[in-house]
Order: sequence, then structure tokens, then C-alpha cells
Amino acid sequence: MPGSANINTVDVIAVQKQFLTGTFLTGCKLAAADVNGDTVVNTQDVIAVQRFFNGFTNAIANVGKYKFTPASRTYMGVFTNQTGQNYDTIVFGDVAMPFSEIVDSP
Repeated sequence: MPGSANINTVDVIAVQKQFLTGTFLTGCKLAAADVNGDTVVNTQDVIAVQRFFNGFTNAIANVGKYKFTPASRTYMGVFTNQTGQNYDTIVFGDVAMPFSEIVDSP
């Protein structure tokens, strides 16, 4: 939810530093900073993360949304639970430690 504690001012500053220096974030953190998906981290990304942190629900691009890789898998003839099916995940806008994690519920 916008305004949640997991994406905060440290994330805003990290995305802004990436925009200003172009050399701060790499890998998944860099992908998470590009919240509008235009392949560059720019002012729009910084503003979107800042708006999310401030609790706004519009003009936040994909901040707070998850991206799974692969996006989906197809299983033929599945009759039991499929364990060990790992997916890589990023949370857009969450670029600074600690990263958001969904706690498994009982």
C-alpha cells in the first residue's frame, strides 16, 4: 500500500542518487529503480517513489508492485503441490536494504 514502511525515504534517496550519478545501483536494484519501465532511471522514477512513500495513490507508476521472473510457468498433468519452484522477484521502488519481504503466513 502507498505509504507503507517498506518503501521509504532511503529508497527515494537511492533512486535519486542513481539518477544524479548514474553509477550507484546495479542488477536487481537498478531494475527496481526503473519504476516506470522506460529502461532509464530519471526524475519520473524518483518522483513516483517519493509519491508512494508520501501515501499518494496516483502517479506512482509501478512502485510497490512485484515482478516475477519467469512471469509464469505451465505444468501439465499436475496432481500434487509443486515444491522448489523458485521465482526471482523484485519490488519496484524497493532498492535499499532491508528489502521488502512477504512473511509466510501459517
